[in-house]
Amino acid sequence: MQEQNLDKLAPSIARIEDYLAAHFWDPDGILYAYVDVQTGKPFEKDFITREKVARRAAFNPWAWWTYEDSIQNSGHYLDGLVRKYEVTGDAECLRRANDVWQMLEKVYLASQVHGIGSFLRPYGGFLEMEKFMEPLGTDQASPMFAGLYRYLRHAPPEEREQIGDLLLKTLTWYEQQGFRYFYYKWLIHEWAPPLQHAGSYYLPAIAWAAKTTGDSRWSRHFESRISQFSHDRVPLEKSYETFNLYRTFYWGGDLPVLKEILGERFDEYLPPAMRENAFALALEDIAKTYSDPGTIRTFYPESREPGFKPYVRPGYNPDVAHGFAYYSTVHGGSARPRLEVNFLCGLAALGHRGAYQKAVELLLHRQRVPHDFTEFLYEDHDRLPPQVDLYARSTGSLLFEWFRNYWMLKQTAG
Repeated sequence: MQEQNLDKLAPSIARIEDYLAAHFWDPDGILYAYVDVQTGKPFEKDFITREKVARRAAFNPWAWWTYEDSIQNSGHYLDGLVRKYEVTGDAECLRRANDVWQMLEKVYLASQVHGIGSFLRPYGGFLEMEKFMEPLGTDQASPMFAGLYRYLRHAPPEEREQIGDLLLKTLTWYEQQGFRYFYYKWLIHEWAPPLQHAGSYYLPAIAWAAKTTGDSRWSRHFESRISQFSHDRVPLEKSYETFNLYRTFYWGGDLPVLKEILGERFDEYLPPAMRENAFALALEDIAKTYSDPGTIRTFYPESREPGFKPYVRPGYNPDVAHGFAYYSTVHGGSARPRLEVNFLCGLAALGHRGAYQKAVELLLHRQRVPHDFTEFLYEDHDRLPPQVDLYARSTGSLLFEWFRNYWMLKQTAG
């Protein structure tokens, strides 16, 4: 029955693939992070203001927003293309995957002037990225690693060495920083609660390096980090205070890659009981958080009251605000589950039947391309304040993730 339900998404996935191919490549061959739902093109430059993207935008808010998640999206796209090829045998998937790899290699090579293994975010394309000098975050590196790891076995033989070299030198760069890096010019990002997503990259990448190189230092890094996970059930309200699977492996492709690398040792490090606890935590989080009709969460519930008018809090200053603008803005934006679905797909790929069924159920909530694939529901965009309507008109990450998720579940179903 669930496989039949997944088949209901096939038309949407086909439209997603066509949309990605037609709307997300810039003139330099770099994937855009986001385009405007209303036009299928990058936003007009005067629409992306400093007030909308705050301090992170620095001197070029358009370049920041349009390329912020380009590498992350590339990883999901690679992962999905490879899985589709493995399910269908469609050789066009590998041709497209090679285009994505070629793009990643060019961005990587352009970054090497700043240090061997350095990987900059491609803000604004090749001519603008060096002005930002922003290193790739681990949330971006995780999908990239998973995608390249899956593509590696299908890449032309002459390219496999280059892919392996990129993966190892990029990881070594993070190691040389003590697995810490300067993040958006205002904090040191490291793997520590509540910023748990770094483990989504570090654990699979370090396990791969240990297996590939035989260098004991990578094994020591891995043992010291994998041991930090709690084997006990972590209450939802405490889940940010200790390392756990649900908060760490939220991209979906990360957990099955780690299992493939570790083989039989996977259950030793992350036993079934721990995974079951993580599944229960995810279900609890979804039930508590997305309680509006149709599995929807409304930010600032008071905004649903009759006569409510969104406003920016007095004293809001984009020059000093160091979070997303909507953290400082009361509004009525609504969202459906996103990262929760990715995690469930990752569990499903490990063979967790309950996770598979729940993931299919949640995937079915987004089917209109591209309008169902915005961070906040597109239907809210005309009633949101200018500082946050961007999140209801931008499509990108969700399209790439849903494409990958569909083919992950399709492959899991056999």
